[in-house]
Amino acid sequence: MWDVNSGERIHTLLGHLEKVNDIAFSPDSTIIASVSGAFDWYQDFSVRLWNVQTGEELYILRGHRDQVQSVAFHPTKNLLVTTGLDGKVLMWDVDEILSSLNTVQQSSMTLFESDGWLGDVTLSPDGSYLSVIGNSDALIYEADTLEPLIELDRDSEQGTWLYDAEFSPDGNQLISVGHESVLIWDLSTSELQEVWMLEGLQSVNQDNFPYQIEFSPVDNLVAIAVHDQIQVFEYSGKHLLTTLTSHDRSMDDLAFSPDGKLLVSASLDGTTRLWGVPTSEE
Repeated sequence: MWDVNSGERIHTLLGHLEKVNDIAFSPDSTIIASVSGAFDWYQDFSVRLWNVQTGEELYILRGHRDQVQSVAFHPTKNLLVTTGLDGKVLMWDVDEILSSLNTVQQSSMTLFESDGWLGDVTLSPDGSYLSVIGNSDALIYEADTLEPLIELDRDSEQGTWLYDAEFSPDGNQLISVGHESVLIWDLSTSELQEVWMLEGLQSVNQDNFPYQIEFSPVDNLVAIAVHDQIQVFEYSGKHLLTTLTSHDRSMDDLAFSPDGKLLVSASLDGTTRLWGVPTSEE
């Protein structure tokens, strides 16, 4: 953990036996959830909860049988959702976990299982919808009923391989990024609203390429990582504001600060970089 203002490292959270694949802050910013797993003999397919203030490991959550790929807190309920290469989507009751004296828990509820791997999971701002990237028949589900809202035809353009997806801040759209385009989905009609072609997206020819996308929480901006560059757009008009270049390799993740003034990028070149928004000031 780092202090953004000073650049000082505050905590190093030690406990996972394999690489950490994703982290998430709780809505009140008091807890960090982290998930791990790799093709290694340790088989640390765990979810871990940490105290933000002290850096102390609070609980180890076990329920996945393979690498845990993604984690997300519910925005309005004290729940945690995880996905893994075992094809499971698990939900954890954080209040129940925190009230237990047992620091190793397996008290999860399986929302559903897929025949293949599952990757990125995200919830809409009001918690009504759940999006899951991976080998699933649907892209978006009703969070309460788990009824598919948008199903994918794998043989069509809509079924193109997807790497990341984010809900718009107003919760009316989901924007997903794949091999050749950005797909914008209208949640009110459950239809593909627009196919958005980005410069550089078609020129990259690598399997399992980690495109990333992130909405600003306060401005009408969206950041999209394509290879070693970040393109920042004014979303409604699809107008390119700036291209951020400094990383030497592709990026694993993007995140805006809560006030939308900073963008952080984490890259396979081993660096994490902070950027001013929407200028290209590093």
